[in-house]
Amino acid sequence: YFEALTAAAFLYFVDRQVSVAVLEVGLGGRLDATNVSEPAVSVIGPIGLDHTEVLGRDLASIAREKAAVMRPGRPVISAPQAPEAAALLRAYAAVQGCTLLECGQELGVDILAHEPASGLRVSVRGTRGRYEPLRVPLVGRHQADNALMAIAAVEALAGEGAPYRAVEAGMSAIRWPGRLELVHERPLVVLDGAHNPPAARMLAQTLQELWPDRPKHLL
Repeated sequence: YFEALTAAAFLYFVDRQVSVAVLEVGLGGRLDATNVSEPAVSVIGPIGLDHTEVLGRDLASIAREKAAVMRPGRPVISAPQAPEAAALLRAYAAVQGCTLLECGQELGVDILAHEPASGLRVSVRGTRGRYEPLRVPLVGRHQADNALMAIAAVEALAGEGAPYRAVEAGMSAIRWPGRLELVHERPLVVLDGAHNPPAARMLAQTLQELWPDRPKHLL
């Protein structure tokens, strides 16, 4: 199903003559159907123990599969990673001759405010300057790193740097249903798709930070 859907998407992109296509991997990495493409920039999110029956039983093995999205001489952006995953990505980038930009190293983000109703207000340090303050209407501190990676990818594609107003408009318009989505206030109902241990930990941390005194019922 995924391979057929990916092929259909590629045909649609050609038919519509898109100038930029954003591809999200399936399982992610070496044998993924999307890996037939030649990305201008690759973005690697947090690597956790997921799809272990296919990708490997430890973080280093999974990172090795994920690293296969890198292309020689093309920039790569990485979320903060566990030490064993980060070491593997750095080694692979060196072999491929890629510029690896890591959140917390070459890239940085500071959270200025975090509210249930309005989401995040952040200050971002990209490769071509600062963007501040930016509103990111998503809940969860991990979304600050996601915003940082998105901006770094735009910078890599823009060449001379992304216009501040374009970044500001793009960030403020984000909508991500099912990701710590506040769907009802009385009673408080939050929807989230946390499906692996790292995502579950982030969900727990966010619930405790934003609603520390409320009893929590998980369905």
